[in-house]
Amino acid sequence: MTPTVSLIIKASYQGVDLLNLQIRHIVKMLEHKRFCEIILVFDPTESVFIRQYSQPSKLLAVDIAEKLLHDGILDKYVVPPMDNPGLIEDINERWFGIRTAETHTITKSPLYQQLFAFEISSGKYVLQTDADVIICRRDRDHNYIRDMIAATESAHNVVSVGFNIAHRSNDYCPYSSPSNGEYVPEVRICLFQKDRFFSLRPFPNELIEGKFKLTWYRSLHQLQKEKGLVSLRGGDGRTFFIHPPNSVKKDLPFLTGVIRKVEENQIPEIQFEHVDLVGNYRDWDIVSSKADIL
Repeated sequence: MTPTVSLIIKASYQGVDLLNLQIRHIVKMLEHKRFCEIILVFDPTESVFIRQYSQPSKLLAVDIAEKLLHDGILDKYVVPPMDNPGLIEDINERWFGIRTAETHTITKSPLYQQLFAFEISSGKYVLQTDADVIICRRDRDHNYIRDMIAATESAHNVVSVGFNIAHRSNDYCPYSSPSNGEYVPEVRICLFQKDRFFSLRPFPNELIEGKFKLTWYRSLHQLQKEKGLVSLRGGDGRTFFIHPPNSVKKDLPFLTGVIRKVEENQIPEIQFEHVDLVGNYRDWDIVSSKADIL
């Protein structure tokens, strides 16, 4: 029997100009058939953002999610309730042993939104990803999920497996981690085995001025060092992701063009060995045109 995997896509109410394109791109490239469910989860806040780059719109974001649901791109979308402090306190207590209704860290990173989504997922494994990642599939026959599950099950101390980044070669690079769990869990896109992941709770954390000090992945990173756990990186070069930093998200024609180039496997030399998107219109051979934006 094929193991069940939930795909959880994390989004906020800002950046709605590209949300429809981004979600369709992610599901197209990762392939709907590989998942038992695809869930889009929104950070419910309309005012707390790190490095804000656009005006948020809950109305537009939910409208887009409804259309994606109608078109069969999503199986569900969720907006975790903010008017139920008891629920938030229960989740925080399960994950960190701290009973508080805080939903973000002191640095404004969303916390409750992501933990809520992890808990409602039904798959044995969870592939969690940011809504803005750009996915490249050089070979559609490559079963990247199988590879990541095998890496997750390769040892009992593996807590997460990160998605690969762009390399020149399609060669396989063995999944690995430096000693003492030095690799931080890849919050932008990684896979974990749900029962094992949850069994490690509560993760270490603390409150600073009433707000959480650590995100879930920084908290887990600390736990790795304490308990000899590891998060792995590596994998087959045929499948990888690129992360666009907020600094480029205002340039919609460029980002749209990059997504199209990546879907066509046209990756410029400058991007190799980088996690974040690098280069400009010339590097990516993109013609600037607002008409190209979907």
